[in-house]
Amino acid sequence: MNYLEFLDLQKPHLLEKALLKIDEALDECKDFEDQKFFLSELNTFVYGHYLSKYEWNLVDIFNANKDLIKSATTYGEIIDTAHYIMRSYTESIDQDMIIEDRLIRQAIDIISQEFTNKISLGEVAKKLNVSPNYLSRMFSLKTGYRFIEYVNILRVQHAKKLIETTDNSLDYIGDICGFANQPHFSLTFKKVAGMTPSEYRSKYGKK
Repeated sequence: MNYLEFLDLQKPHLLEKALLKIDEALDECKDFEDQKFFLSELNTFVYGHYLSKYEWNLVDIFNANKDLIKSATTYGEIIDTAHYIMRSYTESIDQDMIIEDRLIRQAIDIISQEFTNKISLGEVAKKLNVSPNYLSRMFSLKTGYRFIEYVNILRVQHAKKLIETTDNSLDYIGDICGFANQPHFSLTFKKVAGMTPSEYRSKYGKK
């Protein structure tokens, strides 16, 4: 059984479609015990998904659903329980928060792939079809960093690895890590790492 398709329908405006889908899934089960097993697995999957992906602990809903599944003794009760499970999670989930979390993960993916280039907040916002102001606000809220701070942290981390493992010049390292010029590289590196690139090379550079 593909439980992911139920997650895709777990939105208030799709709830009726979700209920029809779960009815179909129950009809495909071979017997009453199989139906209870299906609901138990679905309940566990949905709970685990939101816990691992969004760090939302919906344990009270999970346990209440678990008790309902266990106590169901008729097909009618199974149907009612199935519908309750879908409604309980759907009504407890902040859809705006899901959208925002997904947006920030997508932004981080783009930054991780392009931080060595001349990447800007405006460019990332355009790729995600949101305004720069909205992305800036959500990024700071979810990560604790301003957009450019996060980019510079990745750049400095990359530069540190190159300083530790190569003999490349600091000018070259700063350039390929995405810094505009050497003064910018040196200033940003010291702000993040607590020392200049030259000092870092002296202490941790390739011997």
